[in-house]
Amino acid sequence: MKGFFQIWLIVGALVILIAGGAYYFGYDHGWEKSTNSQISQTPQPISPTPSPDASPAPTGAGETANWKTYTNTKAGYSIKYPDDYTLTVDNDLIYDGVPAVSIAPTTPTFPPSNYSISIATEKNSKNLSLSQPDKLFGIGPLIQYEKLPSNWNIKQTHLGDLPAVRVDHCCGGQYGIESEIKTIKGNLIYEIVVTPDYDPANTKQNDEFYKNLRNLNKKKDYENIISTFKFL
Repeated sequence: MKGFFQIWLIVGALVILIAGGAYYFGYDHGWEKSTNSQISQTPQPISPTPSPDASPAPTGAGETANWKTYTNTKAGYSIKYPDDYTLTVDNDLIYDGVPAVSIAPTTPTFPPSNYSISIATEKNSKNLSLSQPDKLFGIGPLIQYEKLPSNWNIKQTHLGDLPAVRVDHCCGGQYGIESEIKTIKGNLIYEIVVTPDYDPANTKQNDEFYKNLRNLNKKKDYENIISTFKFL
């Protein structure tokens, strides 16, 4: 019996030695590495990368870079125009000591086959404001008519860095008004008028007179010119 007990004692010791060696070997060569691997794979918080500014560049900014610049220090604005346009100071249209100006293609046609832009200022003697835009239209200085039709769409826009209001395809002028833009700065009302008018919704405007005005590049030209308007 004593011999049998000694055998079991030896077997038990061998089992403990083998198990201990296996644990040591596994921890040293496998389990520790596995644990480290799992730790390294744990997702780490990543600081967000600021997105680049997705704001589009100003319309026609590249095209207008080398245009001529007209500056009117008395009225407090500047505007740029391309080489194939001419700016004319109209001394026959002087408002409060400031003449109106017009920007038109250097080679004119009659009837006109391109758009021209006129700019004028006048004192805001009636203390008008952009909060009642319908009262700003039809009172000059460049265009005068009784009033806007009651259902006419008055658009919110900008002129230079100021809020402005605009109507398209409306009233007045020998050949109609393409666009009329108004804003107020200090005690001055600024008016820009684009003529002649071409309204694609008007089915009567299908004759030779309006053919060239259908060219979208011509619209782009005058919109780009107006986009260069800046207050001093």
